[in-house]
Amino acid sequence: MEGAVVTTIIIMLLVSAVIGGLILWGLAKAIGKIENAKFLNSALICLIASAIVYVVMYAFDTQIAEFGLAGVTIISLVLSAIAFIVIGKLIWNCTWMQSFKANIVWILINTALLYWSVSAAM
Repeated sequence: MEGAVVTTIIIMLLVSAVIGGLILWGLAKAIGKIENAKFLNSALICLIASAIVYVVMYAFDTQIAEFGLAGVTIISLVLSAIAFIVIGKLIWNCTWMQSFKANIVWILINTALLYWSVSAAM
C-alpha cells in the first residue's frame, strides 16, 4: 500500500514539474525578467522545490494535521516560499527579488491546490 502512495507522489511530482515548468518559465520571463530562464531549468525548480515541500509535509503529517486547515495552509505557504525562492535563485542565478517575483504566483497556485485537496480530505 505504501508503495502505491510513493509511486503516486512521484508521478504527481513529475506531472506538476512539467506543467509548473511551463507556467514558471513564462512567469520568470514576463514578471521576473530573468534572461536565462528556460523550460528545463524552470521544470527542475518545480521538481526540486515541490519534492522538498512534499517530503517535509509527509514527514510531519500527523503533527501538521493538528494545526487544522488554516495551519496546514500557512505552513505550506511558508515552506513553498522558502523552497521555490531559494531553489529559483540558485538555479537561475538571479537576484532574490527576481526569484520572488517569478515564483510568487506559482507559490500561491500551489498553496491554493493544497488547500483544496486538504479541505476535500477533511
